[in-house]
Amino acid sequence: MKKTIIAALILALALSAGCSEGLKTKNAVDEFNENSTFAYKLTEVGGALAQDSDYEFQQGFGCEFYEGYGSSVTRSGYPDITDGFRITGIEIRTWECKIFDFGVGDQMEKADRQLKKYGYKTQSDYEGRYMTYTKGGVEITLTKSIPVDCETYNVVAEIVITVETTNKGDVLF
Repeated sequence: MKKTIIAALILALALSAGCSEGLKTKNAVDEFNENSTFAYKLTEVGGALAQDSDYEFQQGFGCEFYEGYGSSVTRSGYPDITDGFRITGIEIRTWECKIFDFGVGDQMEKADRQLKKYGYKTQSDYEGRYMTYTKGGVEITLTKSIPVDCETYNVVAEIVITVETTNKGDVLF
């Protein structure tokens, strides 16, 4: 009897941990979508992309890629790669779109301050060229501008946003 109760408690904890991670990702995605002026939202189906004349379709391996002027969108299986296609990646290269009140052309310090204000954690700084931030399954990578006068990188040149997906079936593409 005691073993059954202990096993049930362990199972309940394991299930709640898994549900907790899914909820963290959903909350981070919802928060990102609320704080983005981009035309499409993370994890939405994005079926209108196929009819959007501003984007050119390119088939990928296990994904679809839509290239537009100043931005691109990736659709792949979500929440698992074997599920139906949803928007799982956004690349922004134009100043016309803002996330968390900053965008391309803004100072890196402002972007860093804004992302940390919303609870994003710095994951990596790749040789001073890229800064990656994560929160609940959402990853935001900022590419710093290449300075003409060889001074430090200090302006956001590109913003790449992705949402974590699973591969429970170990599918290889």
